[in-house]
Amino acid sequence: MESEGGRSKEPLPRKPPSKAQQAVVFVLTFVCYAMFHVTRKALSSSKKKLELDWGMSVQFLGLLDTVFLACYSVGLLFAGHVIDRTNPKVLLVIGSFGTATTAALFGAARVFNIHSEVYFGAMWGLNGMFQSLGWPCCVSIMGNWVGKNSRGRTFGIWSSNLSLGNICGLLVGTLCFQIGADWEMVFLGPAAFMAVWAILVGVLLRAEPDRQHRPMATVSDLKTSLNDVHEGPHGDGPLPGSPMLLPGPPSLRKRQLQHISHEAAEPAKNLSWFQVWLLPGVIGYTLANVFLRFVSYAVFFWLPLYISEALNETVGIADLMSSLFDAGGAVGGVTLGLIADLVTRQGGSKSMVIMPSLLAAVPAFYVYSFVSNGVLAFNCVMTFVCGMLINGSYNILVSAIPAEIGALSQLRGNKSTTASVIGWSSCVGCFRDGVAHYDVLCCIQCVRV
Repeated sequence: MESEGGRSKEPLPRKPPSKAQQAVVFVLTFVCYAMFHVTRKALSSSKKKLELDWGMSVQFLGLLDTVFLACYSVGLLFAGHVIDRTNPKVLLVIGSFGTATTAALFGAARVFNIHSEVYFGAMWGLNGMFQSLGWPCCVSIMGNWVGKNSRGRTFGIWSSNLSLGNICGLLVGTLCFQIGADWEMVFLGPAAFMAVWAILVGVLLRAEPDRQHRPMATVSDLKTSLNDVHEGPHGDGPLPGSPMLLPGPPSLRKRQLQHISHEAAEPAKNLSWFQVWLLPGVIGYTLANVFLRFVSYAVFFWLPLYISEALNETVGIADLMSSLFDAGGAVGGVTLGLIADLVTRQGGSKSMVIMPSLLAAVPAFYVYSFVSNGVLAFNCVMTFVCGMLINGSYNILVSAIPAEIGALSQLRGNKSTTASVIGWSSCVGCFRDGVAHYDVLCCIQCVRV
């Protein structure tokens, strides 16, 4: 973007980060967002216990999912817009502490014998609001430290934190139930670890690399260079691209030069919600997110309960089997990320990698619907394959692609819009998920009848 006088208004370039700095950012944000999913998975892995031991109906458990997604979607709508205008590290710490606190308060209901549905709904809704800060902040920070040529590979590996968090959440539930602990420990344990990790993030994480310094002219330099800048070295008129100074005393011309030098470092502009929506690729990315997120989250919230009832397995075994879906997602994300980088280097688009994966997922789910009540080993294999195709595509769709859109927006002289793009698309997708979960509830009721 050019300003008057041909001077760039783009922000100062970032210094190339070291491998050690990138590694620290990678680990801190990876574990941080994995813990968001560990706490989120607590309700899913505890549903059977909450239904049997605490008297919660399946309808109310489904309502908790809907409340969570509704609050999560509203939070995303505003979070992305705010994150692109403030320090994402601060908001990430706030989101981490808020998520840990509300999860702990949810689990504390068992300790204090609280049965109020309003209490549970309020705690899980607030948990959704705080969770909405996690993903946009982490992707925005990671996008500042990852170069274009390695974005697919890096985000493919990094975004496996979703799947790893889900697996760890299920393992925590399985371990707690196997040793005889009650369901409150599934919430209290991850909440304590997340609070500790939030402190490490606040102390060690840097939101972006340092920026290079632009040398500024001294007063003596300005006095001696007024004529050179305005007229050129040989007095033959202004230099090409040099600013035109108004006639006047030297003090006025000096102030003009100072204004021009500061203009070059003028901050890049922020985009409105509507302008973010009109960025190339955002609408298509949002629509893909809507449909893919529904499939991913339907499995996320209900697969353990489905396996425990359809296969008559214990809660612990059902949690372990459903973790294969997340394990497949981790493998699929890394694989698709590597392929996406190769395609991008050849001038292609990352969507060229995601599309065939999603097309293959259709027959895979169709086959799974017929074998879920059959041989256990085949059920496990198909769960892994479906996770690889669905969650692998989803991991790339919600990380590498918005980071790329945000980077392209910066090249046009705007501030990064990565968090805003994530907020827009995920907000629409989560709202659709919240409504659609009643369809899942109806299906479960039909199966039980």
